[in-house]
Amino acid sequence: MKTYEEARAHAQRAANADGMDRGLEVLRLKGLPDNYHVFLLPERRNRCGHELRCEVVSCETLAKCVPGHGPEAPAHVPVEERLAIARGLGRMLDGLGVGYRRPE
Repeated sequence: MKTYEEARAHAQRAANADGMDRGLEVLRLKGLPDNYHVFLLPERRNRCGHELRCEVVSCETLAKCVPGHGPEAPAHVPVEERLAIARGLGRMLDGLGVGYRRPE
């Protein structure tokens, strides 16, 4: 998109339509005019790299936000959930007979 206002309006319409966050960033290439890029963001806790550096456009209605999206979504995985994931992975590997050694 050619202008920031056009890209921002497009990102806001898309976020309002499905309740998922959009990223907005400028693409600057030497010798060419600025171009704006709008893209779908993953859940807030799963973002990395350029997904953390872009402008985030969220749904304007909090009730329509998909879990993991919106300004009130948690930015990290709670410790209890990380431990549950690790335990589940250990049980899955044990069931497959993979040579997995549990930490002591």
